[in-house]
Amino acid sequence: MDIPDQRAFGIPVMEAVTGEGNKIILNVKAVAGVFEGYLEADERISGTWRQNSKSLPLVLNKLIRPQHPKGPLPYRAIDLTFPNS
Repeated sequence: MDIPDQRAFGIPVMEAVTGEGNKIILNVKAVAGVFEGYLEADERISGTWRQNSKSLPLVLNKLIRPQHPKGPLPYRAIDLTFPNS
């Protein structure tokens, strides 16, 4: 998870819990935050982010891929792998 306003990037979500029905709870211990929301019919999750003594509404939307390239492409594509050291 990223929180750009706090310059916090790559934060692990330590626990994701689904509650009754469509309720979702995400605990983010690294920043003392909790998100409680509900899965909506349109696949977005609406809820409240709480961190320290503050809370604010938060809506999580499924990203739409901006493109789906189809060949032939005007560039060369190469599959690469790098060993993990």
